[in-house]
Amino acid sequence: SLNPAQGYIVTCNHRVVDDRYPHHLGALWVNGYRARRLVALIESQPQLTLADCRRLQYDFHCEPGRELAALVAGLPLADA
Repeated sequence: SLNPAQGYIVTCNHRVVDDRYPHHLGALWVNGYRARRLVALIESQPQLTLADCRRLQYDFHCEPGRELAALVAGLPLADA
């Protein structure tokens, strides 16, 4: 999108267009976890500095890992 209303573009190797887009952009896409995390970080601040952008590049939050940890947290160790 040119000049999107939200004021930024996020791309994290996830699919950014739907099946109606007429041009081939690729076939292998990652899930949207990283993109959703980046949007949340961007929208958590009114304005980003260059240092903020650098921190975004090194963010190691892993939502699938947190989801998995929550699922296995209550399992008895004997089942591990």
